[in-house]
Amino acid sequence: MPFEVTPTSTVGREQQLLAIDSLLAKVTSRDGGSLLFSGEPGIGKSHLLREAVTRARSRSVRTISLRCSESDVNEPFALFSRLGALFDIPQPASFQSDTDRFRYGRQALDLIAERPSIILIDDLQWCDYLSSVAMLHLFDYGTGLGVGFLATTRLLDDFEDSGAITQIRTLSHLMEHVQLTGLSRPETSQLVSQATKAKLPLDLESSLQGLTNGNPFFLLEIARLESNIHSLTQIRIPRELESILDQRINLLKDDEDIISMAALLGLNGDKRILLLSLTFLGIEESVITDALIRAERIGLLTQKNEQYIFSHALFTQRLISRMSYVQRSAYHGAAAVTLARENRFQAAMAHLSQSEKSVDLDIAQSLAQSALQISQSIGDHASITESCVWLLENTEHATLERIQLLIHLAKSQIALGRRVEGRKNAELASTLARTLNDAELEAEAVMQWAARSDFTPDRAPIISAFERVKRDELSPNMRIKLLSAYSQAVLLVPTEEHVSVTSGSELITSFGSKVSENDRSDSTDSVAWNWNVNATLARQLATDARNEAFTNLGAEIENDTRIQSLLAWRESHRSPAFLSQRLTATENAVDLSRSGGIFHEAAHFCHILDLMESGDFIRADLEIQQ
Repeated sequence: MPFEVTPTSTVGREQQLLAIDSLLAKVTSRDGGSLLFSGEPGIGKSHLLREAVTRARSRSVRTISLRCSESDVNEPFALFSRLGALFDIPQPASFQSDTDRFRYGRQALDLIAERPSIILIDDLQWCDYLSSVAMLHLFDYGTGLGVGFLATTRLLDDFEDSGAITQIRTLSHLMEHVQLTGLSRPETSQLVSQATKAKLPLDLESSLQGLTNGNPFFLLEIARLESNIHSLTQIRIPRELESILDQRINLLKDDEDIISMAALLGLNGDKRILLLSLTFLGIEESVITDALIRAERIGLLTQKNEQYIFSHALFTQRLISRMSYVQRSAYHGAAAVTLARENRFQAAMAHLSQSEKSVDLDIAQSLAQSALQISQSIGDHASITESCVWLLENTEHATLERIQLLIHLAKSQIALGRRVEGRKNAELASTLARTLNDAELEAEAVMQWAARSDFTPDRAPIISAFERVKRDELSPNMRIKLLSAYSQAVLLVPTEEHVSVTSGSELITSFGSKVSENDRSDSTDSVAWNWNVNATLARQLATDARNEAFTNLGAEIENDTRIQSLLAWRESHRSPAFLSQRLTATENAVDLSRSGGIFHEAAHFCHILDLMESGDFIRADLEIQQ
């Protein structure tokens, strides 16, 4: 459920608060002064104004608070007249007369200056033009009287050079101007923890910082809706933030499509890849360069060397969400082709999987196959899954190739935790391999189907699949692997285990689906595995695997296959009576792994367990340290 967000004190604005205190000190001594805070929406400008009010009151400084709104832009002298109205100063017949206008403004400032006072103006960017002119002309007069001015504005570069913006830009040069940036990562964590009364885990802290670049309002709105943020792609953008993001994005005008492509390529992107992808779509390089400059000017991104970096991930997400389905597919396709030409096949595959039919099929197939080969060589299961799914769904394959793809897919899906899908694909692969009468592929598929990655109550179909494999048609290496896997598979049968509520150490166990007569009224039922079920068959299969692995010393038997046979034998001989033999088996497995120059984690782990069970804690400790 979402966090409960509570009001927060100021976080990470120490320098800005010192600037406010300095301004108030000048006002108190009747020296006058000014301060202008600028920054993107949500960065904390209005919050600092509220802090100024609190601090001014503690110094007995009068505060005069004004706020501009978008409707003021079309209302002449809106801000100017509101200031006079606060002091009941009669408006002149017409503000068109310079003399009457400035007499009115000076009369207001004279009254304000009678005691230490500071004028606060929020959202100065919406000031009407004529008020901005009057303020510029009366600024020196007011500060000369000892009046303080504290104003906030959005980034002035976000706006075209209209009359009012030009005046405010000039005013910003006369005032002490402080541009606000996002909070640092520790400050982000502090703000959200303070608001939610919960300590942030590191992954959540990192995700929030990357998503918002430390914008306080964005942070609090995200925290209000999300209680479990682990991936930037999983965040919902609150409706309140969409309109703020859209205001900035709308400034792109015709350049939005180009910057959307940049967003599609990532939070931190390579300008060269962006140029190549867009020129592939027929967009001129000069147009792309101009669009990047515009996006940088309005604060969407920054350019550094050959990279562009978005201000925060909310912008990339919003830009992508505003694209049409057809446009998004075409842009993914262009990115896929471009990255493939750069031999970045894994990155290309991520775009190809979202490009639908926008890429030529021959090019796409070659790309996916290259991505699969590279992903297999480095063990990237996510990319293997992506490549296999695309190839299976979009291209025609002979049955043999289809089986191989299904096996690769099943293995990677299980490795990624998508076990149900993985097992279904392995089962399908074993069925297809049997129709081809290919015992090797059938054995490989069945072993993948039986992978011990999760709890599978119904093992009967898997056991039957092992029984159907024609072992005499297998190579020696594959036959040993199959026997080892078969041995482990028959051990995995459910038992009913009754754990005493009053004594957790008292276990009353029965096998199969029949409940033991020794069941107690104070026990609870839970499913468990027990090594002793089907032990006779498992031990025979494991013994056959081990014997064949070490009597046939030909080069065709892989080192890893021999290790597997030893671990399968150990698993089927878990009775205390076999402890010394298990120790010998796991020690041999560890020696084999070392002789092969590899670290076989399962072999070392099992050996440590056996050493500890035997009471040899010194050797177990030495193994742990290696």
